[in-house]
Amino acid sequence: MIERANLSSVVGGVWGTWIVLASLVACSRPQDTQEGSGVGASEGTMNYLHFRRGGAGGTGGKGATGSGGGIGGTFTVGGATATGGTTATGGQSMAPSSDASIEFGKTGWGTDFAVRQNAPVGGTLFAIWTKVPDPGHYPWSRGNMDVYYVIGTNWYLRCLVGNSGANSSTDARYNANTMMFGNKGILNNDGGTWLADYSYYESGWGHAEAPYRDWVWVAWQTIVNSDSFTIRQWLKFGVNGAVFAAGESSPTFAQLRGLLVQNGWTQVMANAWKPSEVASFQVGGDNGYLSHARMMARSSVPTLAELETMARNSTGDATAWADYKLEWVNGAANLLDRSGNGRNMSIAPGGALHEGPGGPPL
Repeated sequence: MIERANLSSVVGGVWGTWIVLASLVACSRPQDTQEGSGVGASEGTMNYLHFRRGGAGGTGGKGATGSGGGIGGTFTVGGATATGGTTATGGQSMAPSSDASIEFGKTGWGTDFAVRQNAPVGGTLFAIWTKVPDPGHYPWSRGNMDVYYVIGTNWYLRCLVGNSGANSSTDARYNANTMMFGNKGILNNDGGTWLADYSYYESGWGHAEAPYRDWVWVAWQTIVNSDSFTIRQWLKFGVNGAVFAAGESSPTFAQLRGLLVQNGWTQVMANAWKPSEVASFQVGGDNGYLSHARMMARSSVPTLAELETMARNSTGDATAWADYKLEWVNGAANLLDRSGNGRNMSIAPGGALHEGPGGPPL
């Protein structure tokens, strides 16, 4: 059920339909005692945009690989603005790592994700290891797995992986990309208008399936320029796979304003829309397993060698804006920042995280 939600846009893609909703929810420092309440510090009382997700859309059978206008199935996104607060349980002292990952998004239409109420200014580079739940027997197909949201005051970017399928062990495909939304600002109770897909990667069919079921590392860089966005994406299939560039886009504000008008905004409203700097971010959304996340303050293009080092690093990075091991330890999700900067994440109000399988063998 979506409570106090208003339909802000219904956008038909080439292969799917996105329905974006938003609601304004007030929460003040909830005491979360659910399983997976997390180990991390309180962030106080703040506002953030969060997204309640239903099931993911399917990609269809062989040949239904989609296009830049949208991929497979019907995608439903809910949203809310909530007051953060503490959902964490403990201090900094922990037992040795169990090396188990964390399962996010177990409850459909829930808030099983982690949030941070601020972010680097001038450019963000976020990286994380991801793993989709077992997709079952052949032939199988699954839709997007939302992993990361980078959020401004009047826009947000959904960053997703895991849109994949397989007809056999040697005939599989994989997709990852970002989806840009514009909105009128959090205080306007607007969940956003889908604009376009960016940093788009599609493998096509005919590939080995095993790497797509295993741990996949992904990095996204987002830069808000004076009159455009820069959005970059990299992928790495398995610990022994090589990092490679997997899509780059530079939509101008003028182009995005044109898309806003195409999708129902007035010209006056679109002309007044100027994207803010990044304000916050969210980790997790759809059901899946996540491990070893890192946020960097960076606007320059990283080299593949730098990204490879980042992907393989299993220890805390003191050069990072924040570094999260994302492990399940002592019956709770460890969301502590181990960079030394104290930028812990917390679970969204009402959410719960759970123990996942063993993380990538770094």
